[in-house]
Amino acid sequence: MKNKFYRSYSDRKLTGVCSGLARHTNTDVTLWRLLFVVSFFTALPSLLTYIAITLLTETIEYND
Repeated sequence: MKNKFYRSYSDRKLTGVCSGLARHTNTDVTLWRLLFVVSFFTALPSLLTYIAITLLTETIEYND
């Protein structure tokens, strides 16, 4: 069974996209945050991608 991607409400800085990606891929959230920060300075599509992910995904609160 595949994991469904959710944005994290409890472990978020802006909208929870990076935290949700980290949980979904079982990687460190810092890696995703650095990747997005670097990509914001290199190309416009990364900002549009971040906004699209924010608008198209659900938010869930994780209780760890």
